[in-house]
Amino acid sequence: MSILYCYQYDRCDLKLPSGNISGCPDLTILPPKSCYPLPWWEWERYMQDNPQLTQELLGDHHVLVLHTWHQHSGHVPVQLHSSQPYAAAARVRCPITVSHAQGVM
Repeated sequence: MSILYCYQYDRCDLKLPSGNISGCPDLTILPPKSCYPLPWWEWERYMQDNPQLTQELLGDHHVLVLHTWHQHSGHVPVQLHSSQPYAAAARVRCPITVSHAQGVM
């Protein structure tokens, strides 16, 4: 059990599975989709040319992070001018990093 979980459970009156934390009104528990819009076993979809998935992920205001499970995806080049969802997200959310990457990350 993580320290953060224990804190939320003990001090904030965390209720599972709802994520309700009535004891800490200034704290928000994000739904899994915010950081994990695709399950880990579908990580390759982030790296495939897929304009439809790109549009879905970038258009969903609930999606804040694209976790790509680096232990699986680290060997796959991200072609920054492609329609890979990860590349499109990088262009939109990390333009300075993309400008220094020279086409591939």
